[in-house]
Amino acid sequence: MATLQNRFHELANWHQKIIFSAVMAKEILLDEDVTQLPELQLREILFRSINILSKVDQYVIAADKTIDEMKSFIYKKVSPDVDITSQNK
Repeated sequence: MATLQNRFHELANWHQKIIFSAVMAKEILLDEDVTQLPELQLREILFRSINILSKVDQYVIAADKTIDEMKSFIYKKVSPDVDITSQNK
């Protein structure tokens, strides 16, 4: 059963995967030793980074799908114009 709580949890999981993957790709590409590697190893690192970034793209698409599903449900229950900033005080 898809509850709103489950969807928020799912969205948080996608967010974590996106952050983790982006950090991994960044660390691989910013490694100072990478500039000293032979071309074959550089190609392997580039291939790994492209694979990681492809996963980020998939995670973003999945997160967008979850957001769209949540939005359509929430907007039926609550006006999208409701000011929520005062609710957290």
